[in-house]
Amino acid sequence: WVVLPVYFVFFPMIERRPVDARSALPFLKPETRKDVLYLVQEFVNIIVAFFRGQIIIAFLQGLLFAVGFSLVGLRYGFVIGLMLGFLNVIPYLGSMIGLGMSLPIAFFQEGGGLPKLALVLLVFIIVQLIEGYVLTPRIMGERTGLHPLAILVAIFFWGINNQRDETAG
Repeated sequence: WVVLPVYFVFFPMIERRPVDARSALPFLKPETRKDVLYLVQEFVNIIVAFFRGQIIIAFLQGLLFAVGFSLVGLRYGFVIGLMLGFLNVIPYLGSMIGLGMSLPIAFFQEGGGLPKLALVLLVFIIVQLIEGYVLTPRIMGERTGLHPLAILVAIFFWGINNQRDETAG
């Protein structure tokens, strides 16, 4: 928890410093060293763009959860929604912890029960659909330079392979 503010605030603002090509990888020929440094810098740029996109998506998803949970009357819904969104930077963690907290609160709070539980699940499903079909393709497309359709195809492909691997293992 102590490191998260550093990650969310300072790392996205870090300026890149140029690497001296002569001192880096001195055992390579100059033309090979230049190519390797270029590839490493491009890889780092893509990774940084990916994580910046993930942070933006997490913030927007948390905001959607917070507003949705507040609208359906979930106690502490705004805080739980923001937490759920930010924890979704780590796949499945936000969903597990957020649902693990919000569902019992929805069921046991005053005025709660099955209808409130269903509304919280509905908010969760709607936000997940918005994130999966709108936010991620658009934001990651802008950040990584990929077309949103390519990102959707990658999500479907990865999801299908991931499910196949989980059922096989």
